[in-house]
Amino acid sequence: MPATADRPLSATPLRHRLGNGITVLLTPCPGSGIVAAQCFLKRGSAGEAEPGSSRLLAAMLTRGTAQHSARELAEYVESIGASLGAEANGDYFSLGFRAIAADLPGMLTLTAEILREASLPEDQLDLERRLHLQAIRAQREQCLPQAFQLLRRGIYGGHVYAEDGLGTEASVSGLRPESLRRLYRDRFRPEELVISLAGDLDPERTLGLLERLLGDWCPADAPPASVTLQTPVLTPPEVLQLPFPGQQLYVLLGAATVAVDHPDQAALRLASSYLGNGMSSRLFVELREKQGLAYEVSALHTARRGPGAFAAYLGTAPENGAIALAGLRREWLRLVEQGLSEAELAATVRKHLGQYALGRQTMAQIAQTYGTYETLGLGWEYDREYPERLRAVTSEDLRVACQRWLATPTVCLAGPEAALGFEE
Repeated sequence: MPATADRPLSATPLRHRLGNGITVLLTPCPGSGIVAAQCFLKRGSAGEAEPGSSRLLAAMLTRGTAQHSARELAEYVESIGASLGAEANGDYFSLGFRAIAADLPGMLTLTAEILREASLPEDQLDLERRLHLQAIRAQREQCLPQAFQLLRRGIYGGHVYAEDGLGTEASVSGLRPESLRRLYRDRFRPEELVISLAGDLDPERTLGLLERLLGDWCPADAPPASVTLQTPVLTPPEVLQLPFPGQQLYVLLGAATVAVDHPDQAALRLASSYLGNGMSSRLFVELREKQGLAYEVSALHTARRGPGAFAAYLGTAPENGAIALAGLRREWLRLVEQGLSEAELAATVRKHLGQYALGRQTMAQIAQTYGTYETLGLGWEYDREYPERLRAVTSEDLRVACQRWLATPTVCLAGPEAALGFEE
């Protein structure tokens, strides 16, 4: 039977809980010959005391364990043609691998070492710090990432989501090995761990291996530090401006919205898809195709444990600033005031569900999807519920959600200083 937007390409996950609190999702897909894993720790960079420390720690995780050096880890992974990597975002850490099914025991053994015994060697820290600082400097030279950073601060204020987690040159330069070790001890604990595996695996054998590798890992005595994720209560500021050299002006609108488990989440995801997802989207057709205003144009809505962000942006010539802002604001407010017709909504649901299905084709995508939902508190079952949640959204639901969360967007302009002083 071919895959559809309603039927994931994977079998039903099996959920297990080890005695020390580790949640395990096993999704057997016999005959694929491939296996993928994603391990999630339920807290990320949001609220970190030292900006940039979570991202740097993620980079350091594969740089050695108590039993193997960074070189030995790399040589083993490459010798079997596997991949291994870690990252951190605001809501969680993730450590994942892909390999052929025969190499699952070895890769799980290696992953367990990293989760429990990452060595975070000082000589590797110097290297990763230099690479991290290069990334900070590279981002500082790009207008759009800087504009989004300013917009985040505008819509989130003092909320822990206001920063992107990369940190600053000063904060990263000041990080010391003990700071990362302390963060590692605080974040990496069995009761905070979700392991999602998908592929050509035997559930009973895989669970037995995980029990042997991680079952005796004891939870820490002290409870994890809590992070406040309440919805920001803000009055949108005046237009935010970021002078930036170059030949392009970016115009952005944004608003803080709802957490991933909020009833308005589905409506806002559809609104974002309609407004700025792809060449058939409203912004692309109206502002780029018909008016020729935008080099690039898009909209997005983030799904987070705390309040997400809804944003739309376009890149245009500096002399078009006033008309571009007026056009972007007009389309945004049209969505708020009128919502979508039944035909527009139905077409958007079809498009969104098709893209959702295409994002769950590989073993890595399946493991990532189920693990993310479990980590964010929705449970993997949300994957089954999501299509019906979207279909249940009415035109009135979407209009009300947009009026509730998007009525007073924050405006951000970034580009040549001489192009920022216009009046809409």
